[in-house]
Amino acid sequence: MLAIRVSDEDRIEAAAKHGYGIDPVGGLETAAIIVGSVFFGLTAILVIYSWFNHMYQPIRAKNLPQNTLMLLCGIMWFVGDIGSNGLVKTVGVWAHCRLWNLWIRFFFTFMFSCCVFVRVCALFRLFICQKQCSGLKILLPYTVAALCMVIFCLVGQLVSPEKTVKYDPEMQLCLHARAFHISSLVLRWIIWVFVVVFMWLVRNIQASFNEVRESLLIVIIALIFLVQNTVFETMDRPVASSKLARNAITWTDFICANLTVWVILTYPVYQSIFHRKSYLRHWRSKLMDEGFKREYGIAGNFHSIEATMCILGTSTHKPKPAKSKETWDFQDIPEEIQEVESNDIYTLEAVCTTVDTTMDTTEGIMEDMVMADVAMAAEEIAVVAAIVVEVEEIRATVLAKTQGLIY
Repeated sequence: MLAIRVSDEDRIEAAAKHGYGIDPVGGLETAAIIVGSVFFGLTAILVIYSWFNHMYQPIRAKNLPQNTLMLLCGIMWFVGDIGSNGLVKTVGVWAHCRLWNLWIRFFFTFMFSCCVFVRVCALFRLFICQKQCSGLKILLPYTVAALCMVIFCLVGQLVSPEKTVKYDPEMQLCLHARAFHISSLVLRWIIWVFVVVFMWLVRNIQASFNEVRESLLIVIIALIFLVQNTVFETMDRPVASSKLARNAITWTDFICANLTVWVILTYPVYQSIFHRKSYLRHWRSKLMDEGFKREYGIAGNFHSIEATMCILGTSTHKPKPAKSKETWDFQDIPEEIQEVESNDIYTLEAVCTTVDTTMDTTEGIMEDMVMADVAMAAEEIAVVAAIVVEVEEIRATVLAKTQGLIY
């Protein structure tokens, strides 16, 4: 029965008995599949690049495992759309309606939404509750969501197809029971309502790396997808029978899934390609200025005695990475940089040159340490970053004195 093909004329005639028409599958559906595949291919390249550069801290701070899970869920969601929305003729393997509607589309749509929910919950836990998100605790929300979906899909699989999704061999369509449509929509709306609530709770966070703005943009994108899905899925006419509905839902779904990952990763990836060292220095400086070093896993006090002694060139402490035998030797900053008292412009220019050399050295040290997988050496990295911050301040003082002598 599943292998029998019915002509478009016979399908249209069968649909007319139910009071609606059927738009044949054509070029628009093929275009949606091709464009969606290209989109996910580009997003996969973005995620793979991020993994190859996962030791670059602005990228690592974006939670690559979660973004990878979102990409995988988005791909499966798209595959589910192809089957459930009727982008191909519903024959053969595509006629297994509950597989594509329950186990693929609905399951992974909900898991994708769960990833966004966990993201805003993590913001709330870190910045409002002042608690870390690490270890097995971070897996708990995903596990609970997956178990709930497995139970929901199992129930849908065990009950009569008339109550969930059934296959109509005459029209070659997957027909959804209204109760299934409503319950699936309610579950999707519930999780996004919780996302909006947590977004409201963290609205005043002035995070260094755009998390709140990113999450807000993701919520806006998701609400567009939810509203559109709700409108089309509550029509009397099946989604798969309407060219407008099936294409609109599919395009909105894969754009939503891809944009969500791009919103999170694009900026740090761009900076890692075009302004790698300067952005890393700015990232760390802003992190400390806003006091979020603990939230982002950066330990150490940038104004500690040890850091000050190191900057003055009097410390015997030489930072070493926790996972490497290499030792980076810091170039001591000459004493005249600390006490810029001379009014001789030539002396000040010489000091500026020394500062520039020191800046290059410390930036190189920090970049080497980050790329050498020294995540456990946060204290040492903090000392190096402190040198950069202090030297920048000294250089500003020197330049101010130089400007005063010139003008």
